[in-house]
Amino acid sequence: MGLRYPPQRHGTCFFVTTTFDGWNRYGDIPGMYERLVLSLLFCLSKYNASLFGFVLMPSHLHLVTGIEGE
Repeated sequence: MGLRYPPQRHGTCFFVTTTFDGWNRYGDIPGMYERLVLSLLFCLSKYNASLFGFVLMPSHLHLVTGIEGE
């Protein structure tokens, strides 16, 4: 996934959109959304990030997240 914008500093908010490989509809697989949420929670905890909102779609996802200042 390429970056459209330059790297951000800590304490900023990010809008993230990403697609599954080839726009495949992995969200239609039973239990996939649950696995995605568990993975997202792990990453949020690991990087001390906040999640303000998210939308899980069958072929992609959207996140609004932030990283606290140091």
